[in-house]
Amino acid sequence: MATEQDVAASNGDPSSPVDYEIGWFDAEKLDSFDSAEALEQHIAAHTIPCDIWAKLVANAEAQDQPGLHRGGAGDGLAHLKLFTPDGNATWYLSEVREVGAYEGQPEGTVNYQLFGLCDLGLGFPELGYVSLTELMELKGPMGLAVERDLCWTPTPLKDLPK
Repeated sequence: MATEQDVAASNGDPSSPVDYEIGWFDAEKLDSFDSAEALEQHIAAHTIPCDIWAKLVANAEAQDQPGLHRGGAGDGLAHLKLFTPDGNATWYLSEVREVGAYEGQPEGTVNYQLFGLCDLGLGFPELGYVSLTELMELKGPMGLAVERDLCWTPTPLKDLPK
């Protein structure tokens, strides 16, 4: 899997490119799409745009301690919704934090932890952290990667189904 930074995609309109902060699409398969529209849709569903990434970072920076927006810090919104298209798992995410290397990774490796409401489809959603690296590698029962909900509207975490 490729982790691409600053990938340009047009979302169907070549006159208005969108910059992406991070992506988890398989770069080796990008030539296999039968239309530019299908390729652009695939890239958009498997990337996080810079504007959303910036909101996630700002929410994390507003916190004195990790966790839900205490004392009015941050905006309390889930700016990003990720889901498994072939399963029931959904992540409503409001923050991202840079963390160091995980055990077994080379020193200096950069990883990210996302915070939000995590629902693995088992009927017990909970607030917590999830590794972006693990989400990028996750495949559902039919082998499909986690996708970003392209129609998601930022929603307060407190208003999400629990």
